[in-house]
Amino acid sequence: MCRRSLQTDISALRGFLRFLAIDDRVPTDLSGQIDTPRLYRLEQLPRALPWETVRTLLRSIDRTSAKGLRDYAMFLLIATYGLRTSEVVAITLDDLRWRQRHLQIHQRKTSSPLDLPLTNEVMCALVKHLKRTPPSPPYRKIFLRTRAPIGALKPVAVTDAFGSWARNSGLSIPFHGPHCLRHSLAVHLLKKGTPLKTIGDILGHRSVESTSTYLRLATEDLRGVSLLVPGTKRHAKGGRQ
Repeated sequence: MCRRSLQTDISALRGFLRFLAIDDRVPTDLSGQIDTPRLYRLEQLPRALPWETVRTLLRSIDRTSAKGLRDYAMFLLIATYGLRTSEVVAITLDDLRWRQRHLQIHQRKTSSPLDLPLTNEVMCALVKHLKRTPPSPPYRKIFLRTRAPIGALKPVAVTDAFGSWARNSGLSIPFHGPHCLRHSLAVHLLKKGTPLKTIGDILGHRSVESTSTYLRLATEDLRGVSLLVPGTKRHAKGGRQ
């Protein structure tokens, strides 16, 4: 168990012990006797998949059903634009500018709109999904439940769907949350030489510092741009070996 998960469990346990003391179920409040593990900022690496694995996973989704078309469109949006699940389920018909080939996203963390160009692949996936399952009045959101009762899709349902497709894909995917697609896009763009500021704008980060955590996943790329330290053997021999 990682320290972040352990901290969450310990917090719940301490709350329970405090409740027992307040409710006079136990003579002493023992919550203060439990140590909380120390967490360090940016301790945990982002969970990213190799880009070819992302593409293979998307291709493995069965698009002969309404659910498959819906899920494929959702995960393609996340993988193409690095969207959060909360942003995907919030997309409405009004956010789609078909003539301009633009998609407007309302970023939850920055509270600012983001206009994204609709790629041919994304547009095709959205059209096929909406033709098969058009939004039902009074709903304007484009991603709804495929089974009764019809209603807006929740982020947790997106997570569950991703886990199901990941398990059925036959791929070795160690984490079953759609957020890994967002991380995978960031690393993919970084390896292509996209500036950190641009990646941060796409992901909706408030500062470049938040985006810089992905540098730790591009170790080989960082080695390629390393500088020689004066006075070392490699420097004395006249360059990189």
